Amino acid sequence: MKRQKTFLLHTQFVRLVLSTILLLFFAPGIQKLYAQNEAIQDISLVDAVTKGEVAFSDFKGKKAIALIFFCNNCPYSTFYVERIKNFTYNYQDVQFLLINSSNSDFVPEESETAMVSFLKKHGLQVPYLMDKDQKVLKVLGAKRCPESYLITPGNWQTAYHGAIDNNPQVAADVSEHYLADALKEILRGSKVSTPFQRPSGCIIK
Repeated sequence: MKRQKTFLLHTQFVRLVLSTILLLFFAPGIQKLYAQNEAIQDISLVDAVTKGEVAFSDFKGKKAIALIFFCNNCPYSTFYVERIKNFTYNYQDVQFLLINSSNSDFVPEESETAMVSFLKKHGLQVPYLMDKDQKVLKVLGAKRCPESYLITPGNWQTAYHGAIDNNPQVAADVSEHYLADALKEILRGSKVSTPFQRPSGCIIK
């Protein structure tokens, strides 16, 4: 009985140690997913269309910056094209930026040329920024497209991170407008009440 009790205690100890190691190993990623008001550096990327550098600091006059990680070859991204157009029309005090962090060496459909073609095909008039070395993806911890972030100008803090809404496939059936709700709170000077919603979509390669 004593030997069995010792064995059980040893097993529980081993489990505790392993759990602690796993938590320490994955903690940075978990923290990224749920971080709110986390300061990030001013980031600069090249626009696939204009070939010019675009930085957060270019939009100090805006009330917020909305980053959306985007993929040409992901159906989930395509589902949101019209909704993104509506966002840019309805929230002109907010700067919307699409970011493509997919490695075009593995997915040719995510090349610079394909990015330009995608915008023209769908009539999107939003800066489409290239993050092919995935520096922005790594800073923000993005995993999927489309995955959205709201950044407040000046202090460059993340106020919201996650899904755009709760129905990627059918815009008419959306019942939870996560990004829009966060935008409304920011624009009226309030703290975002729900800073994270788990995103769904294609894994960024």
